[in-house]
Amino acid sequence: MANDIDKNLDILMISETKLDVPFLVQQLFIEGFSLPYRLDRNSYGGGILVDVRKDITSKVIPMIENSIECVFLEINLRKNKWLCAFLIIHLKILFLFI
Repeated sequence: MANDIDKNLDILMISETKLDVPFLVQQLFIEGFSLPYRLDRNSYGGGILVDVRKDITSKVIPMIENSIECVFLEINLRKNKWLCAFLIIHLKILFLFI
């Protein structure tokens, strides 16, 4: 599987990771990718993990508003900058605003 990931994926996003502080970032390392970007919630739910291939320049964009579960990344790909948002929208939150 690691060989398939190396050849076919540029960015890997996993939602509902259920990761928290005891999981070290080194435990989540995938060969050929940079250390993952993480947004942990707790072991009972939520959480985002984003892996970007090593040869793709990326950096996290800090969020001022933290009421949504989201990771913003600036990705430089083929001389273009992309702003990518990786987010989880919980339906129970949406119903509060309708």
